[in-house]
Amino acid sequence: MITRILNEIESCHYWDARLLKLDCNYFGDEISLCFGDKNIEYEFHFIGCFEIGIKHDYQYSKKTLYRNLKIAQIPFFIQDIKLDEKEVLKEKYYEFLIDAYPLSLKIVCKQFEIKKTV
Repeated sequence: MITRILNEIESCHYWDARLLKLDCNYFGDEISLCFGDKNIEYEFHFIGCFEIGIKHDYQYSKKTLYRNLKIAQIPFFIQDIKLDEKEVLKEKYYEFLIDAYPLSLKIVCKQFEIKKTV
């Protein structure tokens, strides 16, 4: 299953893609991460989340409020996505580590989906 999901993720050609949106919904149960350009957009949908970690590098200055950024000003580009499977209390979970410097994400969830918009 991990190999299939990684192949689907890699088929999105995420390397150096600009993050467009990161949403947390339903009290952290679902996370949506969108990236792409003017021609194509992908949404990674993490469902049944148990752990969410968001870190912003302190050395990367936030000179303006991020809510005021235009798309061309968003500084987050996906560099790497790692996926592993972990077991807790005999339940299996997906653990995603996403490097979009200066942002890094850790998401542990039960389900994962990809949506493509052209």
